[in-house]
Amino acid sequence: MSDQLMRDLSLMLMYLSSWTEHKGDAPRFWKGFDFDILNHLDDEGLIADSRHAKSAYLTEAGVRRARELLAKYGAPRVEAGQNGTPGPVIVHLYAGVDQRSHFEDLELRFQQQGDRSESAELIADSGMLVRRFETGRTNPWHHAPGRYAVFTLRGAVDIEVGDGSVRRIGPGQVLIAEDVSGQGHETREVGPEARVSVFVPLP
Repeated sequence: MSDQLMRDLSLMLMYLSSWTEHKGDAPRFWKGFDFDILNHLDDEGLIADSRHAKSAYLTEAGVRRARELLAKYGAPRVEAGQNGTPGPVIVHLYAGVDQRSHFEDLELRFQQQGDRSESAELIADSGMLVRRFETGRTNPWHHAPGRYAVFTLRGAVDIEVGDGSVRRIGPGQVLIAEDVSGQGHETREVGPEARVSVFVPLP
């Protein structure tokens, strides 16, 4: 397989797995690609920020090129940011001044934590957090950041404790994390996509 074909295939995958956190943002993707390919696409101006953050983004030229390649190979038209979105959809149901119920889509503002994870407040000043963990991330022995009920929405994590036992926590499972002292536990992200979990503080 030629180097150019590898770059083309990688660019299409970046496009198809991209997401946008806010309207108007450039589509971002996780950097699980060969460094030579990332550097080459960056030098061509098709992607940017590939040498700094844990994720990079497609430039306008990159989006155009990815769409051209998808059309060339007969793939259906897909808009960047609509697939592989790692952030959950948050729907707010509330009563308006008209005394009718309404829906509102909320946008989470994730902040990089510097450890291949991101965090956003679910509700301001509530202590409830939405956390996103990159695939393949590991966290050596550590304590729970507090007493939390952890609801996993997407992805999966293996958690190892002191006696060598390992439990895999995935979508639909709830972890009650209370090991705030002692040896702690170790985590390994094992899902095929970034894990998204909601942390709800316990009283």
